[in-house]
Amino acid sequence: KDEEGNMVGYTLQPGRDPDLFEQMGLQDGDVVKSINDIALDSLANGMKALKSAQAGQTVEMIVLRGDTEENLSFEMPQ
Repeated sequence: KDEEGNMVGYTLQPGRDPDLFEQMGLQDGDVVKSINDIALDSLANGMKALKSAQAGQTVEMIVLRGDTEENLSFEMPQ
């Protein structure tokens, strides 16, 4: 959330597959702000973004890592 309490994304943790997490270029505590140009500023947009990430396709993300925005892309496993 930002200073005004508005949702800006989802904080990530490695979960059950830390190797996949690392292969995707993610780090524990990253905040994903968008997936495939869909801002993750609401639950509805979060669901829409997840549906846009199809197996075998390239996924583009903007991630907030500390104070820096990173652009990441990776191919979804099949």
